[in-house]
Amino acid sequence: MTAKEYLSQAKTLNARIVRQMYRRDELYALMTTRTAKLSKVPGGSRNDRSLEDTMAKYVSLEEKIDREIDALVDLKEEIRAVIDQLPDETEKLVLVMHYLENKSYPDIGKELGYHGNSAKRIAASAVKKLKVPEKLFPDVP
Repeated sequence: MTAKEYLSQAKTLNARIVRQMYRRDELYALMTTRTAKLSKVPGGSRNDRSLEDTMAKYVSLEEKIDREIDALVDLKEEIRAVIDQLPDETEKLVLVMHYLENKSYPDIGKELGYHGNSAKRIAASAVKKLKVPEKLFPDVP
């Protein structure tokens, strides 16, 4: 795995969490718009089971999101420790802003007072200096 791929893991995991949260919100909206009709039939009506299935999916997805958020926090701490090994403070700052705070290079440049592609050039130089750990962060199930 290259240093850039290593750093990009946090962005990828964060994007996956955001997509899952969107799906969770869709399930919640679906649950709240349904009404559970009581039935005298043992086991409930088809609508009851459908609502129960949706609720089970919601809970399962919520648990997965929680696990992935925990993994993201751990991954970001690990990546920050790798970035902190760089001697140059500006390089550290640019990498943290881009890979851990999900800021674009133009936005980083504006925030730090750089012109053009300076932030991107600083990041490219810094990435070449990074030492990727041999033991990589495990993928989240």
